[in-house]
Amino acid sequence: MRDPQNIADIAEAGADMLGFIFFEKSKRYVDSPPNPLLGELSSILGLRVGLEKKIEKVGVFVNAKEDDVKTQITDFQLDYVQLHGDESPEYCTTIKAENPKVKVIKVFSVGERFDFKKTEKYEEVADLFLFD
Repeated sequence: MRDPQNIADIAEAGADMLGFIFFEKSKRYVDSPPNPLLGELSSILGLRVGLEKKIEKVGVFVNAKEDDVKTQITDFQLDYVQLHGDESPEYCTTIKAENPKVKVIKVFSVGERFDFKKTEKYEEVADLFLFD
């Protein structure tokens, strides 16, 4: 989500979550502040005020520095961080410890030979798993 009108349309359609890509190599990359979207985000998502559920904001990261993730959590008031890289369980623990309201989604690339035991060390530190 990068375009304010697109975000507004999605909000009006009743979306539960919106994803913001913070991976520079993605064509959907959301630039770091100063980002004009930040100023508009609260008013755009205000379209859902009075409805039962708020729209959860998800930041998508790939091997990002912890400080960069923390900055985006604060700036975009993220509810979730979705980690697509080689982040360790310790990395996830640090993100959660410093941002206790934020939920962690750990992503695993799944192929024919994926070993699901890899997820075990993340069970205590990730709120959700996403198998891609």
